Amino acid sequence: MANEVTKMIRMMASNGVEVVVEQVVAMQSPIIRHMHLDFSLPNIEELKDFDNKFVDIDINALYDRIMATNYLGVKDLIDLVCYKVANMIRGKSLEEIHQIF
Repeated sequence: MANEVTKMIRMMASNGVEVVVEQVVAMQSPIIRHMHLDFSLPNIEELKDFDNKFVDIDINALYDRIMATNYLGVKDLIDLVCYKVANMIRGKSLEEIHQIF
């Protein structure tokens, strides 16, 4: 298989943090897609292990990601962050789960 270049877009979050995501991922959000943003793609990059890096964060940041992905309506990202939480609690006792959250 030939290496394919993944188109990336840069977006600025309300807190000033620049977020780089695959264009196909950003277009999954009805809000972003509907805004008809004029995306400039001067820097096209390929991201590896995006899913793992996206959810390999502390529990408070993970909660924020869950809320943000839910707000944006991106089902695949909601599934990803919820899957991470499910794996965090799998096989743990109620007391261990309580300590995590």
